[in-house]
Amino acid sequence: MDQSSLADVRRAAAELLAREDKLHVFVANAGIYQMKHETSADGFEMHLAVNHLAHFLLFLLLRPALLAATSSAFHSRVVVVGSNASRRFKADLENMNLEGEGVYNGYLGYGASKTMNTWMANEIEARYGKSGVHAVSLQPAFSFGTGLAKDFDPKAIKAFTDDPGFQARSKSQPQGAATTVYAATAKELEGVGGVWLDNCHIQRQVWDQKTLWASGHSPWAFEPENQKKLWDISLRLVGEAE
Repeated sequence: MDQSSLADVRRAAAELLAREDKLHVFVANAGIYQMKHETSADGFEMHLAVNHLAHFLLFLLLRPALLAATSSAFHSRVVVVGSNASRRFKADLENMNLEGEGVYNGYLGYGASKTMNTWMANEIEARYGKSGVHAVSLQPAFSFGTGLAKDFDPKAIKAFTDDPGFQARSKSQPQGAATTVYAATAKELEGVGGVWLDNCHIQRQVWDQKTLWASGHSPWAFEPENQKKLWDISLRLVGEAE
């Protein structure tokens, strides 16, 4: 599935629903982090398109299967992979496309899209938690082995990898996937949603926003008004009704 194309997201969803009418777990994991400014086939800034709108549309299209699968034994789960980068950049819902001279940079594009990930998960919980579909967001890991940072300046990568905080928190790819697997399967998370996870634990707000390596969510991770606003804007952008 090409997440830079809403048409391809629709194709993939239709293909999956033709095979399965029930879906117990939906993991929104795929994403990009790039320095150059690009727009998608639909005209959206690429981080917005791939990291948020594709996941948002895919959830909407697969929503009937998630609702059909939920049961008293296992509530359906939506796991949205965010990032600690969301602690650096709050999404500007008045300029989601990052338009204007000097506005765009890759760090902002990625961080803002990761804030959107958390807001989306929280709003899914607010809207569908009572129907047995629960959503969480999480920090996966610090690792340069996934290809996510392939567009990074080598000097920036060296600065990260030389940082003692990175060295203490960096993980292998299997270790990095642990919190995602935990969110999708852990019995203690049955019926739980609207929380931020890191290191296989529910985390609270981190107070030192300058420390990228600490566990915890941003001060703006839970903002019901902005969560609803993002939802409504996203519906319009992908051309779907509630």
